[in-house]
Amino acid sequence: MKTLLFALLFAAICTGCRAQQINDKAEREIDAIHADTESLLFTAECPDGAVLGSNCGLIAARVAMPDFREAFAQKKCAELTKPACEELFDRAVTAWTAQRYMLANVADVEEACDANPDRCDDPKVYEGLLLASHDMAVNRIDARREGDALFRRDVRMAMSQPVGTDTIVVGLMTTTVVAGTTPRRWHHW
Repeated sequence: MKTLLFALLFAAICTGCRAQQINDKAEREIDAIHADTESLLFTAECPDGAVLGSNCGLIAARVAMPDFREAFAQKKCAELTKPACEELFDRAVTAWTAQRYMLANVADVEEACDANPDRCDDPKVYEGLLLASHDMAVNRIDARREGDALFRRDVRMAMSQPVGTDTIVVGLMTTTVVAGTTPRRWHHW
């Protein structure tokens, strides 16, 4: 009898340890996801007061500065006419913003500008809309990745339960409903 009691106690302790390991792994994974997300987000103003930084400031503010325009004209437009230089400058700024805000929904931003053209006359406002659209996309990806990590954690927890219990099926079905997807093999049910 003592052996059975000891075995049950040991199994309960091991299950708790396994659950803690699974939770710790999920927390580390979610922390890494959030760190990735932070590296992709932008703010319109830099905390140190700089005009433009790696994840802060606006390209429009920097390219509007006379020293930047002069340097651009000297380096890129020596052999070009003024209209050709302006066209090159516009293409360059468009390319820089496209690279920086790669996840922005440009069609939605353009639609917002078409609905209220005066709002987008200011390049800083237009870039702010691109920045907001990009950051919203990044946050949606973050939420999905976090949900996926939580789903994996719940599956690991369910699979760590002793065989023969209803916890595995209930745990997976509950998690599946929360995650909004169903495994392929369940579609025929």
